[in-house]
Amino acid sequence: MIELFAMASDEQVEDLFSKFAEDDARYRKEYLEQSLDEQRRQRAKEVRHYVERWTGTLDDKQRKLIKRWSESFDPMGDDFCGGRCGRRNSTAFCRYAP
Repeated sequence: MIELFAMASDEQVEDLFSKFAEDDARYRKEYLEQSLDEQRRQRAKEVRHYVERWTGTLDDKQRKLIKRWSESFDPMGDDFCGGRCGRRNSTAFCRYAP
């Protein structure tokens, strides 16, 4: 992977960081700008989606368990995004010359 990015043109690197910025904006909108209740509903929906990909359709008891778990979910804040977004925007991304 390092060699692949080392061969990236300036335009490709700019596109990469542009996509990071788009992803981060979408992430902020979908997670950080929602109310706590909306975040919890979204988290329950996502967990159910991924669990059902592995197990098939969940029954009512299993869905209630996921809902109960999501109600204890702490909201993600800027501190979480700071780590996620900060690494992406780091100036530490530099060219590697093999």
